[in-house]
Amino acid sequence: MCVEKLQRKISHSDFWRSLDAMEKEHILMSRKKVKPVYYSLTEYAKKRHNLKILRNDERTQKYRTLYQLLICFDGFKKHEMLTDKQLDGFLGKIHCSRNDLKEHKKSSAGVFYEPINGAQIVKWV
Repeated sequence: MCVEKLQRKISHSDFWRSLDAMEKEHILMSRKKVKPVYYSLTEYAKKRHNLKILRNDERTQKYRTLYQLLICFDGFKKHEMLTDKQLDGFLGKIHCSRNDLKEHKKSSAGVFYEPINGAQIVKWV
């Protein structure tokens, strides 16, 4: 299998150390009480395999980044983006103004203001 693809031999200690590491990372599960020992993928590893993010190489990192961007975009698109005029109108409806906005956190993504009358206001960069 994988060892054959490497076209070299792997020592038993390296092989068992790798299996133990994969068990600790919850990628493999085994039944060590029964001989011979059988290994199978955990549910966590199966999900990662289906998403093509089980491995740890450059392509996998690109998939992870893509999934993170998609999840972020999904979160952003659910929120309505307002123009300055619309923001002023919205703040007026909840009996507030821009002067009431207090900066809570600033990041490279934008400025997060403290919630005001149950509304979270973010100015995206």
